[in-house]
Amino acid sequence: MTTFNADHKMVGRVEGKATIQELEKEVGMYSATPEFCLRYGGPIARNILTTVPKEYYDEARRRGQYPNIDVRIHRLYPGNYPAYPGWHCDAQYRETYFGQPRPNHTALSDHLICTVATESGISNTEFIAKEVAIDLACNEADANYWANVDVAMQEQDVQTWLMPDGDLTRFDCWTLHRCQPAQKRGWRLFFRMAMWYRPNLGEGQLSKQEMIYMDLQRPTGW
Repeated sequence: MTTFNADHKMVGRVEGKATIQELEKEVGMYSATPEFCLRYGGPIARNILTTVPKEYYDEARRRGQYPNIDVRIHRLYPGNYPAYPGWHCDAQYRETYFGQPRPNHTALSDHLICTVATESGISNTEFIAKEVAIDLACNEADANYWANVDVAMQEQDVQTWLMPDGDLTRFDCWTLHRCQPAQKRGWRLFFRMAMWYRPNLGEGQLSKQEMIYMDLQRPTGW
C-alpha cells in the first residue's frame, strides 16, 4: 500500500490573467536557476519569481537541494494537454535521466507552481484534496510507474481541488496532481520551481518550443 499526500497551500499571488501580447513576450526555459530566470525570463515569469517566499530558498539550502525553474508557454485548443496527462508527483529521484521514479529513494522536497492564462480556467492543475492510499500492482523499480499509479487512481473515489490561475502553490514530492485538458481556446503560462536533488543544467536552458498532448486513449506509459 502506497500513501500519497494532499499537502498543498497558496504561498503567493499574482494576476492570473494576461493578454496574448503579454504572453508572447514570455520565454520558455528549463533547469534554470533563479538568476537565469531573472536575466532571461519575461515580465510575468519574473513577477512570479518575486513572490517566492525567502523561507523556500532557506529550506532548499538546508536540505542541500537546488531551486530548479521551468517556464512553459502553450497555445491551447479544447482537449489539448499542456503536459503528459495522468496522476503523478514531481521531482522524484531517478537513477538515470530516462529511468523510472524511485519514490522510496526520494528525499523530501517541496515545489511551487503557478499558471497565468488569457482566460480563467483554460487548463488548471488538479490536486488530490485528501490523502489517498492505493494498492499498486507494481513496485517502484517497474516500468511505467506513474501509468500504474494513474490506472489505480481511476478506481478510487478521489476528492480533488483545481488550483486557480495566479495562485503560487507549494506542495511536496508526495502530493499527487495532474494537468487538466484545455477547457477552452487560449494561451497559458506555467511556472514551476522545484527543489531538485541535482545541480541545474548550467545556469539554465532556453526552450524553443513546447509539446502539446492529445489523449486519444488512456495513456499506457509515462
